[in-house]
Amino acid sequence: MDNAPHAWELPAMRTGPAALALAAAAAALVVLAFSVLPSGARLARASALAGDPAQELERVRADPALADDPAAIDALARDLQSFPPGPARVEARMLVAEAWLGRMHRPDDALSVLRAVTDDPEADPLTARLAEREIVDALIAEGRLDEAAAEASAHAHRLDPRVVVHTRTLVRRRSLRRVAIAELCIFGALAGRSLLAAFKRGAVGASGRALRRVLFPALGFAVYVAAAGGLLASQYETGNSAPFVLFGLLVVPIVLLARAWAAVGSTRSAARAFRAVICAVSVFAAAFMLLDAVNPAYLEGFGL
Repeated sequence: MDNAPHAWELPAMRTGPAALALAAAAAALVVLAFSVLPSGARLARASALAGDPAQELERVRADPALADDPAAIDALARDLQSFPPGPARVEARMLVAEAWLGRMHRPDDALSVLRAVTDDPEADPLTARLAEREIVDALIAEGRLDEAAAEASAHAHRLDPRVVVHTRTLVRRRSLRRVAIAELCIFGALAGRSLLAAFKRGAVGASGRALRRVLFPALGFAVYVAAAGGLLASQYETGNSAPFVLFGLLVVPIVLLARAWAAVGSTRSAARAFRAVICAVSVFAAAFMLLDAVNPAYLEGFGL
């Protein structure tokens, strides 16, 4: 038998190890390509998406999880500087501001973004008006009434006239609230001082006798106010009897304190007139405080 190698086998025999190494390297490259290229493509796609403001805005807006994610909103806020002027930047600012105002509770940051919207010449009139209204509402919610009134007056052309009037009403109501609190404190202090002086001179018994005489009439008046006012309010669809019931209860201690004060106070005409005036004003002050706390809509009917 001829054991000599055939001519076609010689190259394979001489290059067998090299061919195997080359094949292994090629296989490794193929595996690497299939494992790396998709992630690389994804990274390239994500980079392209982040570089496109309109797509970045849509990505956050279309995904509820991202819209509620503080990190995603912060990232979008940082990217606002790279947004070119146009509707996409305006919409992105509004998205960030609404997220910060509402669910993320960052009003100061939201106000700066909203002011950027109102100052943006690319913002359409409707969006600018909405941003201005959001600014005023945010200032009111923060209790910054003077700033809200100044903002509304300075940009009245972008706001409903009723909003401007409302901010001024809130400022006026705050002043009246302070006056009412001061008046009730003065009333209590003067009545308490008079009763303390009567106690020191042993004349406080007159107050006790006066209170016993006026207690049941005061309670009857309170029941009448609560029942009549509550019945009248219940006749209206949006009526609320609670303020009348509460006022009936609130007026009782004022009447009793006024009567006790009168029993031990000076009997001169000027002193009696002063007590009558301050007691009457105290009733109005208490009514104002009650309505302001329970249902300010009633005050609006009086222009307050």
